[in-house]
Amino acid sequence: MIYIDEVQNRGRLGQSSKMISDNGPDELKNFVKGLGMNPAWIRVDSLVPHINVFPNNRVRAIEAGAKPITRQEYLQLLARISRPEELAKAV
Repeated sequence: MIYIDEVQNRGRLGQSSKMISDNGPDELKNFVKGLGMNPAWIRVDSLVPHINVFPNNRVRAIEAGAKPITRQEYLQLLARISRPEELAKAV
């Protein structure tokens, strides 16, 4: 499933949301392509691959089936699907 968190101020990026998949990067890549966004923007170098989504694309993502979640739900999801080897390095 694709999830998208609440719009937040993310520093130099400005207002955006993070979109992730609990089924791996391929699902996220296909979903991003379906929205007409560039899959090269997916951050694969983080604990969980994600893409920063600006508010206008957040609405489109939800209309296309992304599940909106709170920041707290996002953090719980990260803990569940994080790459264990990367999580161990971060501690």
